[in-house]
Amino acid sequence: MGGARNRGTPGSLPGIQRTSALSAQVRAEARRMARQAARLRSAARVLGAVRHCQVLAQQHAAQCATTAADLAYAAGIIEQRRTGQAGPVPGWCAEYGIAPGRWQGARMPAERPAVFAEPEPPQDTVAAARVLAAVAEEVRSSAVAVTALLGAGSPRAFRALWRAATDPAGYGFAPDGGPVWRAARWLTRRDDDTLAVQIAVTSLKLRLEIVRQAHPEILDHPDVHGLITALEADRQLAAARSLHKLLTTAGVEDALAAVAPVLTELLALNALLDENPFNDSLGWDIVGGRMPTVSPITGVPMSWITRLDQGEGRAVLVTEPFTFVQDGGGIVEALRNLMVIGSTGKVLLRETRGPDGVVRYLLHLPGMAMGSVRNGSPQDLVGAIRNACEADSPYTQAVCKALGLAEIPEGAELAIVGHSEGGAAAMNLAQSVAVNQLYRITHVIAVGSPIDFKTPASASTWVASVTNHHDIVPSLDGQGPGSPHNRRDDWYIVDYTDDTHEFPLSHSMQIYASNLENAVPEARRHIDEQLTPYRGEVLRDLVYQLSDR
Repeated sequence: MGGARNRGTPGSLPGIQRTSALSAQVRAEARRMARQAARLRSAARVLGAVRHCQVLAQQHAAQCATTAADLAYAAGIIEQRRTGQAGPVPGWCAEYGIAPGRWQGARMPAERPAVFAEPEPPQDTVAAARVLAAVAEEVRSSAVAVTALLGAGSPRAFRALWRAATDPAGYGFAPDGGPVWRAARWLTRRDDDTLAVQIAVTSLKLRLEIVRQAHPEILDHPDVHGLITALEADRQLAAARSLHKLLTTAGVEDALAAVAPVLTELLALNALLDENPFNDSLGWDIVGGRMPTVSPITGVPMSWITRLDQGEGRAVLVTEPFTFVQDGGGIVEALRNLMVIGSTGKVLLRETRGPDGVVRYLLHLPGMAMGSVRNGSPQDLVGAIRNACEADSPYTQAVCKALGLAEIPEGAELAIVGHSEGGAAAMNLAQSVAVNQLYRITHVIAVGSPIDFKTPASASTWVASVTNHHDIVPSLDGQGPGSPHNRRDDWYIVDYTDDTHEFPLSHSMQIYASNLENAVPEARRHIDEQLTPYRGEVLRDLVYQLSDR
C-alpha cells in the first residue's frame, strides 16, 4: 500500500540509524557511570578518619564501575545486532574491578568506555559529602535515562538494559522516571534498593559524622544516639521506639533541642528509607542542597500550605506609646526592641541621624506568634512557611505599605533586623528588585531564621546570619550545621552553640540577645560596627500593625 511507512528493519537505513543512536546513548551512560566511579574513589581517599563511610564510598565506586560495564555490555549487544560482531572479554574484569567469573562466556564490545582517572580528592570531609551527594544525583539521573531507553531496541537489547537497570551489584533495582516505575518499586518494597539512594544515604551519614564531631554531646544522650543509629541502619521500628522514649524521658522541648543539630539529616534519612513514596523528594532536596518542596512526614507539597497565606497586606500606624531602648543602637538593643513589640503583628521603623549627619532607617521585623497557625496577621505559622519557601508574602507586602506610610525618601538607606520569620521576610525584601529601586538596603541581620536559599538583589547588601545549633527553626530550609551546600562565604555567619538545650527557649529573642552579649561577644561587636551609621540620635519610632488583608 502506498500509505504504509517502513519503520526500518535492523538492516535498513532507518533501523541502522536507530540502532546506532541507541548504542551511542547507552555508551554515554556507561561513560557517565565510569566518571562517578572515579569521583567516588577520589572522595574515599580523604575519609580515612571516617572509616565506615570510606568503606561505603569504595563499595559504591565498585558498583558504579559494574554498572558502567553492564551498560557497555548492553551497548555491545545493541551494536552486535547491527554489525554482527562483538569483541572479547579480556581486560574488562580488571579494568572495572569486577569478579573474574562475572562475565564468563559473555562477549563484550571491543571498544570499552573510558575509565576516567581519579580527579583531585576533595579538601575535607565536608567537600567529600558534597561530592557524594552530587554523585548520588548523577546516578539517579542516569537510571532515569536508562529506563527511558528500555523500549527503544530489540527484545535482546531490552534484556541487556533490564539486566543493567536491575543488577544488585550495580544500579540495584533502579527503573525510574515516572509514576508507574515508582509505584512498581514501592509495591515491591524496592524503593530504597537503588545505588543512588545508597550513595545519598552515605552522604547523609558523613554529614552526621561531621556534626557528631562538633557536637559530642549528641552521643551522650542514649536515646538520641539510638535514634540516629536506627535511622542510619533503616530500622524504622527501632527508630520509632527511640523517638518515643526520647520524647517520654526528655520532654518535647528538650528532645527537639537535642536533635536540632542533626534534624535535617534525620528527616532526609527517614524520607529516603521509609515506606512512604510521597516524601522521597524531601530527602533528595536535602541531599542536593535545595529548598524542600514537600513536608517531611506526609509529603504534602509545601505549595499547598503556602496557598493558605493569602492577602495583599495592610499596615496601620499604631498610636499607643511604647518604651523602646534608646541607647546603643546595636544588635542586642534591636532584639530588645523586638521584644517590646512582640510577635503581635507589629513592626518597628526607627529613624536615626547617624554620626555623619545622614538620616537613615532601621526596620525591626519580629517572627511568628508561637502556636498560632492562622491569626489574621502575617506573623503566624502559614506566614512563616510562606516567607521561608517563597520570595513574596502578605508580610513583605504589608511592610512595603508601612514604609510608604512613613514617607521614607526614595533612595534612603535602610537596614533590617529580623528574628525567625522576620529574618526570612527581611531577606525577601532585600531580594526584591522593586524594593531596591525605592530604597538602598545596606544591611540585613537575620537571627534564628531559615534564609540559606535567599540572595539580596544588590551585591552591596551586607548580610549577617546568627543561628544557635540547638534552634531547629534555621534548619527548616533543609540546611543544618552538617550541610555541605550553600556555604555563604560572602555573608557574616555566626553559627554557635550554648548551654540552652531546650526548644523553643533556644529560639527566643531573649536567649539570642543574651548569647550575643555573653557567649559570642565578638560577633556582637562586629555586627555593631557594621551598624555604626545607624547608631546615633533617634528622630522618631514608628510602630505599624500589620494584617494579611
